[in-house]
Amino acid sequence: MNGFIAIARKVSIACVCCVLLAASTCPADDAPTPGNTTFEIIQYNAPPGWQLVERPGPVKIYTAPGTNAAQQAFIVILLGQPQATLDLRSAFDATINQTTGQGRIIDRGEVTAAKTRQGFDALSQSVVSESPNGQRLFLRMTAANVNTRMVAFSFMASSPALFRQHQGAMDTLLGSVSFAVPGAMADAGEVAKIKSQIEALEAQKQELTRKLAEIDEQQKRLAASLPGNQQANPGAANAAAANPGDDAQFLAKAREKFNADLASRRKPHTILGDILLLNGKPIPNVTTCTLYVKGTTIAAERTHYEIEADANGHFEQKIPDGIYNIQVTCIVNLDGHRVPVDLIPVDGKKDQIDQSSEEGIVRDYRVMISGLKPGADPRGAVSYFGGIINLTDPTFGDLEKRHPNGKVRMTFTPTGSLIDGTRRPPFVIEAMARDANFGAYLRGIPLCTYRVSAVIVTPDGRAQPLGCSRSFEGPFAAAAEMFWDPIDGSPAQLQELKLYVRE
Repeated sequence: MNGFIAIARKVSIACVCCVLLAASTCPADDAPTPGNTTFEIIQYNAPPGWQLVERPGPVKIYTAPGTNAAQQAFIVILLGQPQATLDLRSAFDATINQTTGQGRIIDRGEVTAAKTRQGFDALSQSVVSESPNGQRLFLRMTAANVNTRMVAFSFMASSPALFRQHQGAMDTLLGSVSFAVPGAMADAGEVAKIKSQIEALEAQKQELTRKLAEIDEQQKRLAASLPGNQQANPGAANAAAANPGDDAQFLAKAREKFNADLASRRKPHTILGDILLLNGKPIPNVTTCTLYVKGTTIAAERTHYEIEADANGHFEQKIPDGIYNIQVTCIVNLDGHRVPVDLIPVDGKKDQIDQSSEEGIVRDYRVMISGLKPGADPRGAVSYFGGIINLTDPTFGDLEKRHPNGKVRMTFTPTGSLIDGTRRPPFVIEAMARDANFGAYLRGIPLCTYRVSAVIVTPDGRAQPLGCSRSFEGPFAAAAEMFWDPIDGSPAQLQELKLYVRE
């Protein structure tokens, strides 16, 4: 228990406590009513059966029943002092970082913005961190700017089982919160009107979810009936078969032509080549295509060059005698996102191999949409060309418990062109529900912007729609838009996307 109390002490007083979000954590009554416990401006109902740990200062700590040194669950309420200006997002991020301390973040949900039912700006996020000694912290934090004071509830648990077990206590506590500040109480009639609108939208969402599930099933049956259908292997969590083109054949032809023309293309003391699609055409929507050439001259001097390919993908540069290697980065504009493409050397040699410039260096590259990387382990998470999506059940196992041996069937519907400018039909990927408990990798997905829907399929063939979200906390909808961006500070590397699915 002392470990979590230490964490609670580290949380900055400038930012903390939770709020009742109008669409997700509000109680059923039409207007907020004061709780039975008062903590300065915060009124709430303390969780029944939880023990208050007395601590000085603007903090309340409640421990769950049965909490001990090995199994720990806490709710921490913190109240900041008024500030002239309060940057809610900066203070919120700082609190998350201070709470996790030296822990390594292994799962971070998106920060969700909302309004409290009393009209204050609010943020919410869930993270999972792991300390250097292997201890995991499951954290859910919601915070609000209440008249320039940051208030928040932090729910912390040492295991996913405790996190699931006590989520209800956290929700109930949040549902009882109100803020005793002038002008904060919403009109009961307005609250009732908003609740009615939310309920109507929820009914429409459920109907759309049902219809989308039916459409998914019809698409699957029709695709299976096509002659020579090449559907993605439903037992494998990769999308290599989603590309109907014969990439290997294109690459073999490119290598044959490269070897035939190599001698005639060489120019002494010159590096040259072409960066193209597999079919030999220029890459569409290129933002930048840069070669980083590093080497050592015959005079033992280290040197480097940056060479830009032209609009046709060709590059050529005179260089001194020496030994050089090349690294290529090609960025394209994909539906408004700057996306690095996967390239493979046509000559079949390893990337960044050292070559002499005396006779000249010819280096051609082709764009790879999907497929296993040469020599890579098929079981590896980064062994495939294309994008990666981490499929996760945010309940950490409830989906598998409710549907033993069930499969999550996802339908990927492209909403634009792939990075090679082609259009592809929707395709299906399946993964076992149990593999999604702590994240299942969907690999080799052709880079594109997708609309992804999902159903849970039981062993007897019954399918039930699932909600989809890019955020741990939702909101969950019948489908989620999925697209890739580069990692901040690493434009040549793609982010790993998160797709959360739940009932």
